[in-house]
Amino acid sequence: NVYFENINVANIFELFTVESQIRLSSFLRKKITIKLDSINACSFDEIEHDNTKSLSLNFQLLPQDTDGLVALDFIFLDCIINLLYGGMVTDSKASMRGLGKSGVKIAQKITDIFLMVLQESLMQHLKINVKLSTTSSQLTSVFKQEKSDQCYTIFFRVNIDSVICHFKIVMPANTFINIDTGVEVNSEA
Repeated sequence: NVYFENINVANIFELFTVESQIRLSSFLRKKITIKLDSINACSFDEIEHDNTKSLSLNFQLLPQDTDGLVALDFIFLDCIINLLYGGMVTDSKASMRGLGKSGVKIAQKITDIFLMVLQESLMQHLKINVKLSTTSSQLTSVFKQEKSDQCYTIFFRVNIDSVICHFKIVMPANTFINIDTGVEVNSEA
């Protein structure tokens, strides 16, 4: 688990969590609770060996010209799709095998919401654009970074009624290098 000494980086994720919860609840017209679960440091190579059943949506961070990833687990997507089509949210543990075209479009819309909030959260500290690029049912996505480059995996827990599900965001560690620490240095002699 990673602890950010830079208070501004920690605030980016807190702001993202709160704003995502508000916007997703508004979009679904249902009270959704999103909590920051954990932040882990790893390499991009480790991400590609994750066997979690999820839909992966790559995004670009411009002008840095790096990639990130949003992974929505199938339980989360099943709940969202059921809500949008007037169904009930159940903790059926039924294993989704994949999504049709409409399911992928819904996942892209949810990811667009998350990426808009992420961009707004980052814009307070960086001039950056976040843009959805590709969608895949596998985490073996194409990253511009070297497989050995460090990244952060930010895990979120989502409560929809009594169902607990997850999504995660993977971002290059170097995204946060130029963010001011938020700590004022007293230079009195």
